[in-house]
Amino acid sequence: MDRKKFSKLFKDNLVLLTGITLIIAIHWGWYKIQQNPTLVDPKDNKGLFNPMFKTYKEAIFKENKTTGTSVKE
Repeated sequence: MDRKKFSKLFKDNLVLLTGITLIIAIHWGWYKIQQNPTLVDPKDNKGLFNPMFKTYKEAIFKENKTTGTSVKE
């Protein structure tokens, strides 16, 4: 790819490239903050994706309290 094509590609997609870079940086920063024991109590740190999977499981399956079995809605 020559310099002119690269320059045009970069100028045309500057917002997209900047946005993606910022989203990655923000997520990485949040991950590093969560791993710092002086900022987050280790007992409160339940894992990187735990809330997402817990919410998904709750949305798909409801536990039957009397029998202890999971029933798909």
